[in-house]
Amino acid sequence: MLNLKIKFVQYDSKSYHVDLAVLGKADHAIVNCVSTYSAFVKRERDIDGKTTEFWAFTPKDRTEL
Repeated sequence: MLNLKIKFVQYDSKSYHVDLAVLGKADHAIVNCVSTYSAFVKRERDIDGKTTEFWAFTPKDRTEL
């Protein structure tokens, strides 16, 4: 079995700036693919070379006409 050290943290504040900072600094982030909020996080993480996944999105190979 894998021994993963995962920590979940929840706070009661509604500070969106704190959410952006935490998601930007996290080791790995899972975000929503249709959210402009998540787009800001994704861009910051790309610049820093950090990994990001998208919730409920499975990339598919397809050929366009």
